[in-house]
Amino acid sequence: MKRKIEILAPAKNLYQGMAAVNAGADAVYMGAHQFGARSNATNSVEDIAQMVRYAHLFKAKVLVTINTILYDNELSACRKLIHELYDVGVDAIIIQDMAILEMDLPPIALHASTQANNRDAAHVKFLADAGIKRVVLARELNLDQIREIHQATDVELEFFVTGALCVSFSGNCYMSVANGERSANRGSCAQNCRLPYQLIDGKGETLIHNSHLLSIKDLDLSNEVPNLVAAGVSSFKIEGRLKDIVYVKTIPPTCANAWTLSWRPIATAMKRPLRGALSINSTPNWGAASTEAIRITSSTTAEKKLVHGKALNPRGSILVSCWK
Repeated sequence: MKRKIEILAPAKNLYQGMAAVNAGADAVYMGAHQFGARSNATNSVEDIAQMVRYAHLFKAKVLVTINTILYDNELSACRKLIHELYDVGVDAIIIQDMAILEMDLPPIALHASTQANNRDAAHVKFLADAGIKRVVLARELNLDQIREIHQATDVELEFFVTGALCVSFSGNCYMSVANGERSANRGSCAQNCRLPYQLIDGKGETLIHNSHLLSIKDLDLSNEVPNLVAAGVSSFKIEGRLKDIVYVKTIPPTCANAWTLSWRPIATAMKRPLRGALSINSTPNWGAASTEAIRITSSTTAEKKLVHGKALNPRGSILVSCWK
């Protein structure tokens, strides 16, 4: 079965969404004024409607994030918002809370956010059977795992190829809410992992002083686009709804070039704009290229030994766990 390949760009606002379409993005994703996992990247329904009209002129799509955990008293407002988004022509919504599946919804496409912990074939097949049209896979997966999921179901697969990385497993970080009552799953991550820490062992000795121990480099899998296509990925997601317009203009053409020129490695000159757009040095292509990447399964983690230590930052002491 033939698959259409899509470059999906972030849009903090209407103007950045237009810039992404102008740069060659096949689709953009943006937040509404409620229920998005980026509380600092919200848009009115009116602005989203304008974005839809502009994108559709160029046969591009508009996806809207409804990807926070919902409280019971928010379900009615969430359903109302989804109907409004459908009425203005939004192509799909990206969800985390599966309570949405039980709502009286219009016939709008539903995509499962990476925060829904989409990391194995059984889970992805369950979502597909429940009516999900596309699944955004966990960033931790490698090529073999993606291929296994694709072989198990016909659901569309989306995968992050550039942007910031969370130190936690996709959708499972509670550090922000534990340390300051700002929940990442409610759109208000305090990004504690970006702060400097001291690493102190069980004897109280400082092993590392004032270092960004939990801050991971930006992801860059642009060279792996052809391999990801072969593994079953249809949509290549660019992280960065809080990024500036230069980033939004730069990344989509780079990813498109990676696919168009897939018969040979991307020229160094093509990689330079991407490196300038990423805010931190990029990672090696561990997420897709290596078949030795960490396999996120309960049986694997159960075999590990859990050790405890302190990670101290200027705001106080935090107990963290690490696998040895």
